[in-house]
Amino acid sequence: MDEATMASKILAFTREEITSLINEVGQKRESWDLNRLEIASQEAARRIGRLLLETLVSAPPDTIGASVPGHTDVGNGKHQLPFVEMRKRSLITTLGPIGYERAYYHSKSPKDTRFPRDEELDVAPKVHRSTRLREVEAYLSVVAGSYDQAVEVLGKLLGIKLEYKQAQRDCIKLGDELEVAEAKELEEAFDHRKPLTGAIRRENAPECLVVSVDGVTVKHCAGGSMEIKVGRVFRAGLRDPVKKKRRKKRKRKRRSCRRGGKPSKKRQQELKGLKESQEQRDYSCASDVVTKALKKAAPKRSKRPMYRQSTEKSTYRATARLGTDALGRSLWHAAEGLGLSISPLTLFLADGSKWCWNLCETHFPEAIQILDVFHLARHVVEAANALYGEQSAEAKTWRHEIMVRLLRGKAPEILDDLSRLTYTSPKKRKAKEDLRRYIANNINRMDYPSYIVSGYPISSALIEGACCHVIGQRMKGNGRRWDEEGAEAMARLRAILCSGMWEAEMRRRREARRELVRSRRRVA
Repeated sequence: MDEATMASKILAFTREEITSLINEVGQKRESWDLNRLEIASQEAARRIGRLLLETLVSAPPDTIGASVPGHTDVGNGKHQLPFVEMRKRSLITTLGPIGYERAYYHSKSPKDTRFPRDEELDVAPKVHRSTRLREVEAYLSVVAGSYDQAVEVLGKLLGIKLEYKQAQRDCIKLGDELEVAEAKELEEAFDHRKPLTGAIRRENAPECLVVSVDGVTVKHCAGGSMEIKVGRVFRAGLRDPVKKKRRKKRKRKRRSCRRGGKPSKKRQQELKGLKESQEQRDYSCASDVVTKALKKAAPKRSKRPMYRQSTEKSTYRATARLGTDALGRSLWHAAEGLGLSISPLTLFLADGSKWCWNLCETHFPEAIQILDVFHLARHVVEAANALYGEQSAEAKTWRHEIMVRLLRGKAPEILDDLSRLTYTSPKKRKAKEDLRRYIANNINRMDYPSYIVSGYPISSALIEGACCHVIGQRMKGNGRRWDEEGAEAMARLRAILCSGMWEAEMRRRREARRELVRSRRRVA
């Protein structure tokens, strides 16, 4: 069938579909609302698209030869495969199921088989769904709340019904492929010192590069929990403080808490406090302590220039089973792509976890290490509650004084004061020793007066937010359980998605697979 005949066939079918729809609407126009018209038009477009796709996919007869070269990994690689027959194949695409015929070449000695048209179309053997459909399915699985929701949305939008187990297997397979590709790229970057493609020029070097890491806990399918390590890298520049617009406060009438009425503000806070966990209360209290301490220790900090994120997108990395070294290598590679080697300043923010600082010393030895002030405040709050009683006046006064002195660079003096304190209660002794040990282990990362004057960020709130929207939104929640393989794949895919690199990674994956098929044909 030549091109003119193919075009005439498609146009005739299109005219028939459109005419049929117009006639059907014209007979009972009052029963056709916009919703029904939209659904009918979409179905007609799918049928036309399926016919067009089937016509384009089918191999032209003039490309069928008497024989084709065999695969190089079979025999000596110099044998020829004779043409046997035309065989049918069916695929499920984003437009629905299609069928086409392709030439089948086979030889018995050596035993070898080829479908050249499948190789041209990049359709692997024993695969019943197109590459585009699998990518859409994986994207929905990563964006939606669960695999069930992903296949439900897929059926709603495209009219294709799949099982959630299939979506889960495809995500794990895609994550494994991306993991292998990244491992190969990292090996070339580390071992062979291969320069990065599209490296940043020196005139476009960032003023500052900020690296931050943290961990988030998700539930394990076998019981217990597992930690997913998350990293974030972004370019920053010294910017003036953002001026906040003042809003006029409107006076609202207070409503009494009667039958059916709204509770008072004080009662709402009490009810909210009952629902919050102890950890949430500690973080909220630590945030309040830091805010008040900064107002006293550095009252003009908000009016000074600070290093702020200068790009819209950050680069994220996450891993569930590969460990700290793999995360560090991946973060280093991402930072190199953003200009680490030519950046005059690199900042590394984290909490007091030992693995965070080991990662920094191994992969970012020249970075300035900064301890997150909110994690420090949380340890101070926990010690104050244990020593003086939760929500007591002595505890509030003590933790405020300690935080002000820490922000003023008086950490050595605080260590001496804590060493002189003696308690008979084991609980109080443990609380005092925990705080003293935490400050002593991180004293070199607590030069807050210098950080504040230089405009460095002293909070890892950005990585805390990343743990929430990169991992927490998809992988945490009631009824969600993960094994290491599924968690690793989903964490990797979520990091790619939130970094804005989904399309680029999918394109690179398709090109790599297509180049592999081409190289095999070229050698053959």
